[in-house]
Amino acid sequence: MRFCNVTSTGLLSSVAEGRSSLSTEVEKLPFDLQRVIKTGFDITKPQPQLYVCESFDQLIDAVNEFASTMAFMVGGTESLDKALRSNHIATFEFSSGLQLTGTLTTVMKDVLGEAIYIKTEGPSALAYESSEIKGHSKETHHDGFGSPIGKLKNTAAPLEDLTDEELSTIDVEIGQESILNFESGVQVSGIPTQFLRKDGKVIVISFTNCTVTLNGETLFHPTWGSYDMAVGEKITSVFVGAADSEQFFSDLEEAEQPPLVKKELTPLEQLYGNVRSLRENGHNPKKLEEELLDVINTLTSEFHEDWLLRIEILELLIKHNLLLEKQEILLNQLEEIKKLNEEYPVLIQRGLMLASK
Repeated sequence: MRFCNVTSTGLLSSVAEGRSSLSTEVEKLPFDLQRVIKTGFDITKPQPQLYVCESFDQLIDAVNEFASTMAFMVGGTESLDKALRSNHIATFEFSSGLQLTGTLTTVMKDVLGEAIYIKTEGPSALAYESSEIKGHSKETHHDGFGSPIGKLKNTAAPLEDLTDEELSTIDVEIGQESILNFESGVQVSGIPTQFLRKDGKVIVISFTNCTVTLNGETLFHPTWGSYDMAVGEKITSVFVGAADSEQFFSDLEEAEQPPLVKKELTPLEQLYGNVRSLRENGHNPKKLEEELLDVINTLTSEFHEDWLLRIEILELLIKHNLLLEKQEILLNQLEEIKKLNEEYPVLIQRGLMLASK
C-alpha cells in the first residue's frame, strides 16, 4: 500500500510532509485518478488528504492512462483548442506525417465542432519525422501558415494516400488549373506546382495563383503569394515546442553574459570555508583546536540559528577528541535551534548520528 501525494514529490522532499502523512489528522482516501486530477493543493502546506494506492502497479497504470489522454497522444480538435489557449509555439502533426510548427491563432470548425481549417501567425515551419523540410523553414513561412484539415468530397481515400494518377482523375495535375473541394466546405483553387511526398504519402501541395475560401470568406488570396497546403485528413498529435527545434530556434542569439564578478563571501560563508579548510588540510590537534575555538566563538555570538555548521564542527571535535566542554555547548545550542522549525529536529538528529560515527 503506497501513499500518492497530489504534490507528487512532496512526501519525498519534505520531512514535515512525510511525518504528517502518518498522522491520523491527514485523511487517507482510496486512489482514484480523476479525483486526484481534480483535487487542488497548496504546495506551501502539508496536504490535508492523501490518496492510497494498493501498489506501484496501480499508480503506473494510472499514469499511463492519464498519458493516453494528453494532446500529443490524442490530437484532434480538443488538442488544437489546448494549443490555441496556450498561445505558445507548438507542433501539429497531420495524419500524413507532416508536422507544422508555429503559434496557433485560428481554429475554424464545422457545425459539429470539428476543426476544418487551422492558421498560425508569425514564424512557422514544416517538418517530417522531426526534420525540417527544405524550403519550408520559418524564413519561408515567416508570416504564418494556414491549411484545411479533412477529406475531399466524392473521394473515398484520404488525399494523402492518392497517387499522381488518382489525383489526375479528379483533375488535380501539376501546371493545370485545379480545384479541391473539401467535405467541410473549404475550397482550394489554383495551379499545383509540386506534390511533395514522403514515404508514399502526399504531405504538401504547393500552388500558384491560389484562392482558398470557406462559405464565401477568403482565407487565402492570390496576391498573397504562393500557397503551400498541408495535406492530412486528421491532426493526430499536438505537442509543445518545435518539431525540429535545432533548426527552428537556430537564429536565437545567446544572451550576452555579464562579466563574471567574484562574489564577496558573507561572514557565515567565510566560517564554512574555514571549517572546510581545517577538514581538508589536516592541521595538528593543537592548531585545529585553536582554529575551531575561534569559529565556535563567532558562531555562538553572531549566528544563533545555523545548525549545519555546528554539526560539522562537532564531527571534527568528536573525531579528534577535542574541546569536550565546547561539544556540550554546541549540543545545547542545537537543542534550542530545534525549536525554530518543525523540520529541524529530524534534520539535526540525523546530522548528529552521522557526526558521531
